[in-house]
Amino acid sequence: MKIAMICTPVIHEKVKVLFYRLNLPNLVLSEPLQTFDQIVEYLRQGVAGIIVQEGHSCADLVKTMGIPQLHYAGQKNFSEHLEHWIASLHVSLPPFQEESKTNKPEKTQQEMPVQPEQDEETEHIPEQMEPLVNEESVVTNEPVNEDSNHDHTRLKEKVVEKVTGVLHSAKELAQSVPRILPKRPVQPVKKTEQHTQFSKQSLIHESPVPVDVETFIFFSPESTGKTFVGINFAIALARMGRRVHFMDISGKVKHWFNAPSFPFVLEDIPLKVSALDRDKSFQADVFVIETRQPEVIQHFGPHKLFVVTDSDLGHQIETAKVIERINPIGMVWNLESSYGDPTKIIKLPVVLTLPRYADTFQRIEIGVPRAFSDDLLCNELVRLCGFDTMDYLMKSRVMP
Repeated sequence: MKIAMICTPVIHEKVKVLFYRLNLPNLVLSEPLQTFDQIVEYLRQGVAGIIVQEGHSCADLVKTMGIPQLHYAGQKNFSEHLEHWIASLHVSLPPFQEESKTNKPEKTQQEMPVQPEQDEETEHIPEQMEPLVNEESVVTNEPVNEDSNHDHTRLKEKVVEKVTGVLHSAKELAQSVPRILPKRPVQPVKKTEQHTQFSKQSLIHESPVPVDVETFIFFSPESTGKTFVGINFAIALARMGRRVHFMDISGKVKHWFNAPSFPFVLEDIPLKVSALDRDKSFQADVFVIETRQPEVIQHFGPHKLFVVTDSDLGHQIETAKVIERINPIGMVWNLESSYGDPTKIIKLPVVLTLPRYADTFQRIEIGVPRAFSDDLLCNELVRLCGFDTMDYLMKSRVMP
């Protein structure tokens, strides 16, 4: 049984210990898979299931795959979840152990031909069991002679040994049949595909953003500061008098405010903060959306899409792999530094650069984003509204 481990090396060691405690036969755990290419290469070899660490750069993409998965998020009772998950992988297995205890070769002889495309070993077992049944019947039906007790005992022992050996080989073969003809992975694939199609259709027919409303989308497949840029940009527009509706697809923005409920509307400025919301009671003239799912972007109406990146080379490489499908107009370089220029990896113009603020996490704890009191930051963020790709290309003398 092969298990793909999509996690960091530290989590890999923790989960590996839990697996070894289960004493699973033929268990093969992969090395910690970090990149998307490594994951695809390993999954092509065939796996029975996947262990996915929450927060991994490829976690959202892996969740759409039709393979049995178990998500690790630091649960204290993860060992119990692991045992139930391993048991669920074998739910479709027939009770071969109960059949082997019945010692009824006729039943095995009738059921084995049902399997399609039997190999040589499968066809050979019923042939062995017929003469054994005849020998046993001869032994049971033959009248016992007192002079031949010794010969009869030896013959009976030989028959028992042969029957035991055949049943043991039949049990091993029966355990190998489900691996050759897996049944369970077929069901999750169909369910996952139907769920994905349903979510996309719901976005098309029930789009939360009206077509005639100005929309800004901030995207990044990695943790590069999308929430920081998006929520402060929304606050900057709301301080100018615009009615802004900020949507975080993941719903993590609720931790940035000390609000008693979620979603909520601020009293001082016209700003509504929510996850993916279709409530039309708040009449917004600007929508600001944050997401790390590229497949969601295409279902929104006309919008301005900005990629949020930082100075991390790994984040830039992962971002460059997906931007061709979403067509952004520029990028925001968050946490600017003297190294890690994103334009060397991501072929997009840098519209805005933001420094590293030392009090970011403190402001998250107290629930007061920086744009409430930093006018300079608001002025910088508002520049995104007036960015024009064609004007930038003409001024830089770059032909599209």
